[in-house]
Amino acid sequence: MIGDDDDDERDSLRGMDSQSPHPHVHRDPVTGVQVDQKRRKRVFSNRTKTGCITCRRRKKKCDEGKPECSNCKRGGFVCEGYSGKVSWQKPPNKAAPTPLVTAPPFIQAKEEPNINHSVGTIMATGSATPSSHSHVTLDNSATPTPAPQNILPYRTEVSTPTSTAPVDPSAPSGVGFSHVTNPAAGSASSNRRSEKEKMMSSQLYMACDPELTADREICKAACFRFNNIAANPMNAISPAEKGRMLHDILRPGQNWTAVPSPTVAGQPMFTYTSDNGYNSDLQDIQVDAPFHCSYGYNIRMGKSVLIEFGCTILDSCVVTIKARTILSPGCKIYSATHPIDPRKRNGSRGPECAKPVTIEEDCWLGGGVTVLGGITIGKGSVVGAGSVVTRDVPPFTVVAGNPARVIRGIYHNGVDH
Repeated sequence: MIGDDDDDERDSLRGMDSQSPHPHVHRDPVTGVQVDQKRRKRVFSNRTKTGCITCRRRKKKCDEGKPECSNCKRGGFVCEGYSGKVSWQKPPNKAAPTPLVTAPPFIQAKEEPNINHSVGTIMATGSATPSSHSHVTLDNSATPTPAPQNILPYRTEVSTPTSTAPVDPSAPSGVGFSHVTNPAAGSASSNRRSEKEKMMSSQLYMACDPELTADREICKAACFRFNNIAANPMNAISPAEKGRMLHDILRPGQNWTAVPSPTVAGQPMFTYTSDNGYNSDLQDIQVDAPFHCSYGYNIRMGKSVLIEFGCTILDSCVVTIKARTILSPGCKIYSATHPIDPRKRNGSRGPECAKPVTIEEDCWLGGGVTVLGGITIGKGSVVGAGSVVTRDVPPFTVVAGNPARVIRGIYHNGVDH
């Protein structure tokens, strides 16, 4: 019988499976294909947990070669290394925009274009023509009821004037001395920080920003005038004019006028007043040419500060030099820095970061000293010539070397030794 033949064939297949040298391999009784039940399934989700970041994103098996895996080299991909966890971000759900004003049901049809005519009448006369909302015809054959005349416009543009006020140059927290525009409260521009604000708050900023580039060009031109005109003895520039040119570097955006001071011992020869009536915070300072800086307006100087020739200050953040401090020739203060990661640096198109530098009173920096960003040099300290200051300097100490280390203290039991 046909049924008996099928049963015999199934029994023979079972016998073959039991006699197979691999007991975990079975033959499908319907298709006759051998199936390995212990064969491991390929799980593609594991490929996003190990290996380099590039192979994880491509969901490819990675041989974890270092510094670059072989799979990325063969495929011509840039291996992003093994620096951390891949953050898989879900695409944001786009919500439908909500209208500013919801129109009544009888306006959301063909009568909507008529609103523009009624808006012009309302805004011109200040009053609306009364109309009845009760005569709404539901018959499709009837003439549609025109839109009432007292419907508010869908969008109302409200312009709030901004206030422009000068900044006091003597204020220590100011970022510049040009006109500063305060955005209106609640405006979109107040929620976004400019690159200049990021720079002043020690955040990553783009130095190629047009505003910062313009400030650097203004400072560069002022330094050129000071170094080539004011410092040239053949031009016979008066001390008052030299001080005014120095104010163009350190306090730009104002017109400064030199006012002679009364002849008193220990008092400066001139004081400077801006066209807005502000007195300069730079008193009795001496800066020898050539002198270079990035912006100028971020440099704060106390009374009787001496900066000798060849000094450079990158004042991307606030650089404070307090009273009676001496910077010997060739000193350099670098408040700006760049990211360590080469993928973030990106050359001239990459971000920068700036950290403040503070030099307390009565300090002396020898020739060729380099001070990095985020450093504070304590009161009365001395930094040896050619040193590179990479960490804070305690007060009343002598430091030297690269990197600078404490050599000795200045006082021992209150006596200078």
